[in-house]
Amino acid sequence: MSLENIFYNKLSEKIGTKSKYDCLVLFSGGKDSTYLAHLIKQVKGERVCLFTVDNSFEDDIQAKKVAEQLNLDLFIYKPKVKDILKFYNFLLTDPVIKDLDDNPLCYICNRYFTSLGMHFADKLGIPFVASGTTAAQIFGTKAQMSERMIDIAEEMLKARFEKTYDTIKTSERYKTDTDVKDIIDKTFICPEGVSVIHPFLYFGYNISQIKKELEAEYQWENPTPGVSNVEYTTSGCKLTRLFGIFKEKLGFKFHELNEFKLDYENGSLTKEEFEHATSYFKDMISKELDCEMKCIVEKLGLNGQLL
Repeated sequence: MSLENIFYNKLSEKIGTKSKYDCLVLFSGGKDSTYLAHLIKQVKGERVCLFTVDNSFEDDIQAKKVAEQLNLDLFIYKPKVKDILKFYNFLLTDPVIKDLDDNPLCYICNRYFTSLGMHFADKLGIPFVASGTTAAQIFGTKAQMSERMIDIAEEMLKARFEKTYDTIKTSERYKTDTDVKDIIDKTFICPEGVSVIHPFLYFGYNISQIKKELEAEYQWENPTPGVSNVEYTTSGCKLTRLFGIFKEKLGFKFHELNEFKLDYENGSLTKEEFEHATSYFKDMISKELDCEMKCIVEKLGLNGQLL
């Protein structure tokens, strides 16, 4: 049986008996989440819903637009601004966090968004949450996927989450700041009745093909102003524009350039897409701070460290 059929069989094992939905897709309107929604909609139809977290750094215009094109219900959750700012400040400045991942900000933020989706799904009685994690992100290299390898990948994710949570709990700020503790606990303590599924482990991940299919099916356009679909490969979150100064002043690491290289070597990006993405990303993070970026720095409470 193909991995695609194994995935669809797994998806059919549970239905939302108390809900009109069987699966919730973590959604931004970017290429990955749109493609996941497209794949699952093919077998679940309108029993799929979309879930977006408005973190104040990536507007929900794209999510609303693409949700309408998909003709799927969209739910938007907006955490309290003061809480999300404190959370990001913690992820960027706490010494315990720095060695958890090449990019601990995006790694733990992604886990937080997944957890919010799981809690929301649990309240609605939705059994599955779909995440866009890829094999390369888990293994750090190209991997030939099989049913056994998927089991290993999921066990690796689980072990890594548990280790990350245990490490964060040693932080003095986690122990003394109840706001930070509440968010971290919610990030890593999730409802047991909801399962996270990772479709890209079953279907593979080819960025070029994903964009072509979405363009043909929905006339999809990426969310980043001034960036063509050929150049577009990564998040529309405004915080990515600060990665350069985060690296220079905070010792921050980012993995985007390594991921672009791996995607190119895996055949997921064409040479043109790889060169465009690398050039654009390097240019973006090397620019001097404009007014909007300085405003973000101030909101994050990082004036003293960055300005």
